[in-house]
Amino acid sequence: MNTKTTATLALSLTLALSAAACGGDTGGDSGGGSEASAAKGPIKIWLSNNPEEIAWGEAMVAAWNAKNPKE
Repeated sequence: MNTKTTATLALSLTLALSAAACGGDTGGDSGGGSEASAAKGPIKIWLSNNPEEIAWGEAMVAAWNAKNPKE
């Protein structure tokens, strides 16, 4: 095998193993799904120091608060 073929096979194997490692685990409890969906209280949000991102973040918070006034 030449070097290019070996490198291609090594890269393919690495990508395949990485993809397999990222697969979901269907055997366990995902943890607290019903508790999280029923939870209420303040939500803390971090906004960037970038003026455009701050404006976007504040607009998103205002829109969410308007749709969810009891949250």
